[in-house]
Amino acid sequence: MKIALFIDILIGGGAGRSVVTLFKALNKEGIETHLILIDPIIRTPIGEFENNIHILNPKRNLPKFKPIKHKILAYRLKTLIKELNPTIFISNL
Repeated sequence: MKIALFIDILIGGGAGRSVVTLFKALNKEGIETHLILIDPIIRTPIGEFENNIHILNPKRNLPKFKPIKHKILAYRLKTLIKELNPTIFISNL
């Protein structure tokens, strides 16, 4: 089983903390779990599972015009999902 968890950023709020807690717990149980972020803002400690983190906009340099930005992010997410091929995909947006 492979699980992908999707969230925009990890700034330390309730949603971010719960996603990180779930991410760590599933990985410790031996379930391959991947964390997908839109932007590389991580203020919540991840620990030893940093290799399973994927960032769609690593340099934060996408256009400000939202329709174009969203189309690029959607394409990157679609490509990553095809590559990872998770059994379960959970979005926390």
